[in-house]
Order: sequence, then C-alpha cells, then structure tokens
Amino acid sequence: MRNFLLAVLAYFLIGPVFADPAVDAWAAHKCATVWKGTWQKVRDDEADAIAREFFAKAGIAATPIICSGRNEPLEFVANARVTREGRDYFFLFLHAEFRLAIGDEIRGVIAHEVGHWIAPRGDNCNLYFDFGLVDEYITCEHEVDMEGEKLAGVGSVPRALRWVLAYGEKVAFEMGDSRPNFHNLRKRIALLQ
Repeated sequence: MRNFLLAVLAYFLIGPVFADPAVDAWAAHKCATVWKGTWQKVRDDEADAIAREFFAKAGIAATPIICSGRNEPLEFVANARVTREGRDYFFLFLHAEFRLAIGDEIRGVIAHEVGHWIAPRGDNCNLYFDFGLVDEYITCEHEVDMEGEKLAGVGSVPRALRWVLAYGEKVAFEMGDSRPNFHNLRKRIALLQ
C-alpha cells in the first residue's frame, strides 16, 4: 500500500515518465509530417492502452503515439515505426470520423496495426501493393491479420475488418462512389474464415 501511495504522489509531483516536453513536441511534429494528410497528436486513452497491452503481449518495447486527422477519404488507419535516440515509437493514425464511429472494433484494428511489427514481412505489405504484386500484398496482410488475431483473440480481426468494409462502403456511397474497390479487403476477410 505504501509503494502505491508513493507512486501516486510521484506521478503528481513529477508527472508521468513519458511526459517529456521535447518528446511531445517531436511527436506532434511527426504526427503532422510522417503520413499524408492533416494530422495532430491527440490523447486517446483507450487506443493507447490497447496498443500498450498488445506490445506487452508481443514483447515489444515501444511507446504509442496516437494521431487523429484526415487524409484521402477511404484511408482510415495506418501505422509508422519511428526510432528516436534508440527508442521505438508506434505512430497510430486514426481518421477522426472513423475513430468516433468504430467503437469496440478498435481492438481488432489496433491488433492488425501492431501485427505489422510482428509479421516477418509486415513492414513491406504496401510495397507489394505499390509494385502491383496484389497476391503478395494480400498474403502479407493476411500474415499481419493472423498476428493480430493472436494479440486480440480469435475472431476480433475479421470482425473489425467486416466493420471497416461496411463503414468504407457507407462512406463511398455518401461520396457518390458507387463502385468502391474493396476486393482486397473482402479476400482478407475470406482468408480468416
């Protein structure tokens, strides 16, 4: 009990260990510049706690940084690994409206994003897509999805992907896009069944 009280007192007297103004300023700058779009560093206690839970399960020493904003309308979530002074930071980009709407399925989404750090080829999935290697891209994303399933529990990632698909189709319809291409996402969901 005494240790707990000392820890609480220390927290209020010196602040949390990670509350370094230089790191906060650097993280805010990175949120604004790492990925395309308009982003800012935000406090999202739920997303932060989920990311930390999954890092602990995977044995990853990294600090999550949550960024909220907007980019191309149908890109809702992304991650980036940035190393600064020997420490890894996990930047999680969550489209603002997407984050407000997703609810409990955020666990499956974050599990997938952390899975990119675990799967052997997880950092390269988008490269396969960019070079037109669609089958390799789907295989790579499936490997990431499977790592996410280990973190969040069986069924969580396909449930989240189905939610993302429905949300994406709704947004596309509202934007007047009657034929959005979610073929790759549907394939990934089928592979997880």
